[in-house]
Amino acid sequence: AQSNILAPSDFSFVDTVATAARRAQAAAGVQTQYRTSTEAQVQSESVLTAILSAIPELQKQVHNKGRHGDQATTLIRLSQGAVSQKLAQQLLGLSAQQLARVQNLALNALQLTSRQPIPLSQVPILQGVSPFPVTVPAGLERDLAGQLYAAFLKPNRIADSTQTLKAQQAAVAAVAPVEVTYRRNQVIVRLGDVVTAGELTALQAAGLANSATSWQELAACFMISIVAAGLLHGYLISIQSPILVRPRRLLLLNTLLLGTVTAAVFTLQGHGLLPFIFPSATLSMLLAVLLNAEVSVVATAAWAVLAGWLVGGSFEIATYYLVTGVTSALLVRSVRRSSDFFVAGFSAAGAGFVTILAFKLLHQGYDWLGLSTYTVGVLVSGGLAAALTIGGLSGLGRLFGVTTGLHLLELSHPNHPLLRRLMQEAPGTYHHSMMIGTLAERAAEQIGADPLLVRVVAYFHDIGKLVSPPSFAENQAGIENVHEQLEPKQSVELILQHVYEGVRLARQYHLPEVLEDGIWQHHGTNMVSFFYQQAVAMYGADVARVEDYRYPGPKPQSSEMAILMLADGVEAAVRSSPGIDADQIRAIIHRIAQERLHDGQFDECNLTLRDLAVIQESFATVLQGFSHPRVQYPSPVPAVLNG
Repeated sequence: AQSNILAPSDFSFVDTVATAARRAQAAAGVQTQYRTSTEAQVQSESVLTAILSAIPELQKQVHNKGRHGDQATTLIRLSQGAVSQKLAQQLLGLSAQQLARVQNLALNALQLTSRQPIPLSQVPILQGVSPFPVTVPAGLERDLAGQLYAAFLKPNRIADSTQTLKAQQAAVAAVAPVEVTYRRNQVIVRLGDVVTAGELTALQAAGLANSATSWQELAACFMISIVAAGLLHGYLISIQSPILVRPRRLLLLNTLLLGTVTAAVFTLQGHGLLPFIFPSATLSMLLAVLLNAEVSVVATAAWAVLAGWLVGGSFEIATYYLVTGVTSALLVRSVRRSSDFFVAGFSAAGAGFVTILAFKLLHQGYDWLGLSTYTVGVLVSGGLAAALTIGGLSGLGRLFGVTTGLHLLELSHPNHPLLRRLMQEAPGTYHHSMMIGTLAERAAEQIGADPLLVRVVAYFHDIGKLVSPPSFAENQAGIENVHEQLEPKQSVELILQHVYEGVRLARQYHLPEVLEDGIWQHHGTNMVSFFYQQAVAMYGADVARVEDYRYPGPKPQSSEMAILMLADGVEAAVRSSPGIDADQIRAIIHRIAQERLHDGQFDECNLTLRDLAVIQESFATVLQGFSHPRVQYPSPVPAVLNG
């Protein structure tokens, strides 16, 4: 306030902010209400009994028809998915006596366990612990009974949302409204203080606050926003940011900045505590994760100037938003878990509180009660900013074509459908991809590239080989090489096809664009030299065109894709040369790196010669670890084996 604001007369009002805070605190203090229900466990035991009773009849069908898999599928269906394929087949192979003992063990364990309270959170713990006493001998029957016990164990203590809600409503109803009274000429807001939410309510009750926004204010806000946006785009032009040539990224930047300013225009009117609760760090964290930290810091500075102007030219607010925004942006650059956003949000809140305290000490206008109010406000702001960031990342990433670290972590899980297919249908390619991921990740760390990105791209770069796994050497163990029956032109078409099929599968499974880039670029425009040389020998150099034996490209467009290309070639070459020593490994790595370099494969990315040397050294270290000699153990003495 620019001067003391006094009450024009005696008046009283209900402080809705304080009342809401007390009621929220009362509701939060209510413990979750539970109720006991054995219905789920009884039903689960009934299902278990039914499927075990059905097994003898299913065994007869197996004996008569000879189709073991059909009966296993029937058993899985009867169990409502609780029984796995392997467990179903094992159960079908039991004798009547074994089946009876398994049933007795499993049901007794379930009934004994269900006598104690079992909340939902306790079920996974109990499933991981054997329910049988040590007197039960280990063996197939105990193992199968244990699996059935884990599959059919249900909680019997259920959270009662209805009773919990009633208890919360009763607690809220017991809190009386907070009534505040002012006397004539009593100070409502002191000179130099920022208006709090409670003081704003008092001003409105006294008829001293006007929340209407004139067209002049909106016009002025628009003009200052244009100036700030112009400075931000000028910065991007000066550093030749790649964002400028990617329209969707540029649109993302402008959308987030404009959305934040718009929200502030309609939220921060009246000042009070609201500017300190406003989750402005959301803008900084989203930009840092979706674009980069440098752009986020500059955009945060532009936003801080705008915000300070929006609340009446407050240097304190501008500084507060700058400090909290920059802090959060720097802390989420390499975020890997959702909880990291809350760490960043609350760390920014801490930095923001220090900023507020510094301004209060400077103006000697602080009190401990007021500071505690600001503490709550900045903590709410940090937590809300983290929650909004987590909620917005996935949708914004897909909408604007940006792949985040969290999305990459999800894709790297072995349970991804494509990785499971690769493991089952092309195990050689799967192992090759995992090895490349390890090589590439280590090299990326050494040169300051993105290790998570290159690792995940490595996992998916050869998914196109799923179309015809036997066409590739790593999947030909124990089978005839199909290329021995084909002409060089037919063979190279099969090899090149895995790139196109990989892109098709990536789009079918909705993989992000960066993974498609890896599929296109991991071979660049390299030549399939083995089949080209065969073609030259068979048809002559005039007939065998070089263009027909090159990959479609493009060449690697980033250091991550260049690392992927090198790792792909090096891993395959070393794997095909068993028994080699460290010097030979280094020679293979150097040869492949020089071939790619002289072929111009790195001309379109930002890889330096120093980076190339570091990558080679990193590859050598990792591959020597995988290729170290094993100790040759002597064969066991027959006499010892026979006791």
